[in-house]
Amino acid sequence: MPTMDKTIDHGTLRRLVDACAHVGAEVVGSGGSWGIVINYGHSSQTLAATRGRPKTFRQFETLASFLKELGI
Repeated sequence: MPTMDKTIDHGTLRRLVDACAHVGAEVVGSGGSWGIVINYGHSSQTLAATRGRPKTFRQFETLASFLKELGI
């Protein structure tokens, strides 16, 4: 799982999507879990959980549903 210095929280991501910013997502698998790297502009940031660590998903389907609900 990428441990990038820059992270983005769910609220910020939601605001970007709601503002119709061009937001892309890169799904990264590692060790039986999945993470998301958010790309917008010239920036790439790892989606963070509530405590700042990278958010991980155990099932790919859950991750896909999460992105679909956001509109990504």
